[in-house]
Amino acid sequence: MNPKLDIPDSLKPNFQRVYRRIPVELRQDDELIQHLILFLKVGGERLARQQLEVAKNDLKLVKTGQRKERRREAMRRTAAAAAESAAADAEDPANDDGADEIVNGADDTNGETDIEN
Repeated sequence: MNPKLDIPDSLKPNFQRVYRRIPVELRQDDELIQHLILFLKVGGERLARQQLEVAKNDLKLVKTGQRKERRREAMRRTAAAAAESAAADAEDPANDDGADEIVNGADDTNGETDIEN
């Protein structure tokens, strides 16, 4: 808790209860703390908790957006690497793994089967 906050003595117990509910990421947000103190003064602990829930939801939305953006970026990098790899494979004929022989029908069974009737 920030020691420079001016919290009236009558609101300190209520503020302590609300403060315990603040996520760690939001505890350094002086603007949020000031709003919570204002809501405690105007509407009491219930209103301050409602404001805190709104702030928590906003934080969740921001984190979700960041996760989505990281996923999109990872997918872009993966797609770019795959495209680069495919382009490199297409350009380099020395990187032949013999797959053409199987595709062209070159096998050594000569039409014979292993099953005897």
